[in-house]
Parts: sequence; C-alpha cells; structure tokens
Amino acid sequence: MQLPEVFTHPAQITYLVLIAYIPCMVIEYIHYSLLQKNTVKVRKNAQYNFREISCNFALYTWRYFINVYFAFFTGKIFADTMNFQLFHINMNWLSLTLLIVLQDFLYYCYHYTSHKLRFIWIAHSVHHSSEYFNYTTALRLSPLRVFSFTTFFWLPLIIIGYSPEWITVAVITNLVYQFFIHTQAIKSLGFLELLLNTPAHHRVHHGKNKQYLDKNFGGILIIWDRIFGTFEQEVQPVEFGITKSVNSANPIKVALFEFMNIFNDFFFNKKKVKQKIKSLYSMKP
Repeated sequence: MQLPEVFTHPAQITYLVLIAYIPCMVIEYIHYSLLQKNTVKVRKNAQYNFREISCNFALYTWRYFINVYFAFFTGKIFADTMNFQLFHINMNWLSLTLLIVLQDFLYYCYHYTSHKLRFIWIAHSVHHSSEYFNYTTALRLSPLRVFSFTTFFWLPLIIIGYSPEWITVAVITNLVYQFFIHTQAIKSLGFLELLLNTPAHHRVHHGKNKQYLDKNFGGILIIWDRIFGTFEQEVQPVEFGITKSVNSANPIKVALFEFMNIFNDFFFNKKKVKQKIKSLYSMKP
C-alpha cells in the first residue's frame, strides 16, 4: 500500500487543510445568517465574531510555523524509536483501519491527560478558551507545542510495527475529522451518536457547565468515553470556555494565559515549596 506523497510533508498539510476548511466556514456563516434573516434565533456563542475569528486564525498561523520547526524534532524521535520496533506491519486497508482505531485510543489517553496535568493543559487550554463554538474554533490551537507532548503518545504505534509515515496519516485523519464536529448547526447524527464523536458530544467537551467538565475525550470514536466512564450526553445548553475566562481576543494573551497563571502560582503566591511544585502539574488549587 503506497503512501500518498502529500503525507510526507505534514507541516504543509496544516496549510492545505485550511483551504479545505474555509468553504465549510462560509457555509456555516451563511446558514446562521439565513436563520437570523428568517427570525430564527441563533445562539450568540454560535455566531461569527470578527475579533474571535481573527484570534483563531492568528493562532492557527502561528501554530503552522511552529509545526514546520517541530517536524524535525518529531521525525528524530520517531526515527530513534524505530530501533525498538517489535514487528514490521505491512500496510493494507485492514491494518490501516486498525491503526486509525489504535491511534484514536491513544488520542483519548492524551486528551484525558491534557485535562489532568497542568503543564500539558498549558497548550490544550488555548483550544478550550473560546466562549464561542463554530468551525473557526477548531483552528484555535496553541503555538506552545513544547507543552503538548503529543508525539510521545504515538510512540507505542511505532514500537508495535507501524511506520512514522502511516502514523502521520492516522493523526491527520483524526484531526481533520475533529474539525467537522466543531459546530452548533448539527444537532444530532442519530444512531451514529452511539459510536462516533459527534458535534453534540464535542459541544459537551467544550462546556464549562459543571456536569460537562472533563467529559467526552474521544477523537473520532466516542466508545472510549463510554467504556471508561467519561461520557456525558448533551442535555442543557452548553456554556463554552474555561472556568477562569481569558477575556481577551489577543492571540498572544490567549496563547500565554495558562502559562502565566502557572508562573504566577509558582513564583508569586505565598505557598509552601511542596504546594508550588504541585501547582506545576495539579489542576486543583
């Protein structure tokens, strides 16, 4: 099974998928505009806010240039890990499907961890910090990739025999799928809600309502949440954002918000040394 050439340049894909995403954003914007024109109420946090969109695109662009730089480090880590491969898996449609499922499980593990360890939340909190939820929210990604540690979560896939190139395909497939679940325009996907991570499930994940906090961590599949007890159904309207609001559309402030919170907790709060160290990893005050 031959790998499409475009996947050998993952940093460039960040730019290419943006071109594919833009028509979806335009359609969503037109959809909401037509609803309002027909006097159908659209929630404010679903609408397109210029300052919010500008911030999201700025963060995405910043992230793109960081991705170009980080590709060298990721490639080196992947190449070194190949020395410990147990098997060599030949690629076909079955092994590719299995790879996508395994990568999705590891994504669940990463995603869960990023909500539990504060030094990883530094990066992931950027994506959650918006109080709006539409397709542009999917672009709200942290440029501080050094704090994400995602690369290390994919290493088991190399060890069991998958090549870095095909792992890249699985990771990109997962991320591209997740773009389409950042919308309030789709209420339900029927029976697919049982298996897949859907817009309804992902709205819950972005909620700061008490019952929605730290729920629905799946990427493509929602089965991991159902198995491990982190699933929550969308019932009441979701209030989006994080519990301590950023209150800014400045991309620099948004990117550094949680980093500065930790910095202040460690250096300027009158705490014991043990509490200061705990503030680096614990989400609890």
